[in-house]
Amino acid sequence: MPGFNFLILQFCLLGYVFVCSSAWRVMMPSHLKGLVGSCLVIPCRFDYNKYPPQRPDRVVWYQYVSRGYPLVYDDWYPTYVTYDIFRGKTQAYRSGYGKTCSLKIEPLTWSHHRQKLYPWVDPENIGKSTHGFYDTTVMIEVVDTADPPNLQIYGAKKVGHSVDVHCSVYHTCPTKPPTLSLNIPHGNQDRTPVELTDGTFKTTLKATLLIENDSQRVVCSVQYPTGHTKSTSSNINAECSILPLTISSTSNEFLEGYPSKVTCTATYTCSKHRPTLTWSYGNMPTSTATTKEAQWKTISTLTFTSSANDPGRSLTCYAVFSNGERQETSITLQVKKPLSIAPVIAVPLVVLILIILAVVLGVFICRRRRHTEDSMKPPPRPEKRNSFWNKLPRRQGNAVNLSVGYSNNPNTIISGSNFSEPLNLSPED
Repeated sequence: MPGFNFLILQFCLLGYVFVCSSAWRVMMPSHLKGLVGSCLVIPCRFDYNKYPPQRPDRVVWYQYVSRGYPLVYDDWYPTYVTYDIFRGKTQAYRSGYGKTCSLKIEPLTWSHHRQKLYPWVDPENIGKSTHGFYDTTVMIEVVDTADPPNLQIYGAKKVGHSVDVHCSVYHTCPTKPPTLSLNIPHGNQDRTPVELTDGTFKTTLKATLLIENDSQRVVCSVQYPTGHTKSTSSNINAECSILPLTISSTSNEFLEGYPSKVTCTATYTCSKHRPTLTWSYGNMPTSTATTKEAQWKTISTLTFTSSANDPGRSLTCYAVFSNGERQETSITLQVKKPLSIAPVIAVPLVVLILIILAVVLGVFICRRRRHTEDSMKPPPRPEKRNSFWNKLPRRQGNAVNLSVGYSNNPNTIISGSNFSEPLNLSPED
């Protein structure tokens, strides 16, 4: 029975260790690849449902070997790191997640290739009887060739439409991510790496591309801080579009015998589809021009002169594209006759004659009225008349004053010599 009791004791111990170990778990990738000269972040998280640590922020990293516990990182005892390949090159990498045990190695050298490491959380309080941390390890692989970026294009690939371009790169150094670039105009680069479930990080550059040609090349390039470069390209074979033909004129009605401009416009997205435009009235002068804005346009301008037989007929524009596609569009002619020139001239002439007659009549009436008013005025008073003698020149000194005046007595004349004589007027005088 002693042997049986010993077997029972071993079984109980193994069960205890299994229960304690299942109370803890450490999550990190078993294999991780890094670029030589760059940095390497080993993402690590832990969780538990029993035996919580007293110092969850206390994390120590060891090298996995057959015997002993060679120290890789210990912020309490950094001098205890014996191997030169890790001394001064390791540090804890903290993220937003609380229960983290990540390790950063910088710079990554060839000496780190195929090294096997594992973390230990709160080693002063969590012993190997609680959890065997060395059961969860990660193998480091060092490479000297960078991975090319990943290029993805989303949206309808049609000329004249826009598509979304995503240029992404996977790496293991979030503190110094590689730089992405595109051969097209783009917005701000998203430099915040996203941690993936496999332990790597992803940096993405996003842009919007307007497809202008039926064949367009997009190139995504990546440059690492170590100087390594890679690129990925993609050819966009876009679908060309041809829009319906349109026709327009300067007026809805045409004046018989007078020229008017009519335009026919063909709109298309690829220059190789440039059309030939013709009209149903081919004997009239035309001009054609091709322009490029957001889309290609070929415009034919017809100088159309309508006749008396055109009302109700159709004016048609025909387009034959280089790919063989044909289109046509038309308008119904509405023609009106021009006004006769006689009424056009007669009306203003009559108005002008009436105006002239009114002016002449007004002048005649004004002059007649002024003549009537002048004849009804009384003659001027004698003293207001200018005497002939007053106009003669006078000598100073012995000159005789011959001025004549009137007194209040009508029979008396007053002269300039200061004498007065009665004036006897009789019918005989």
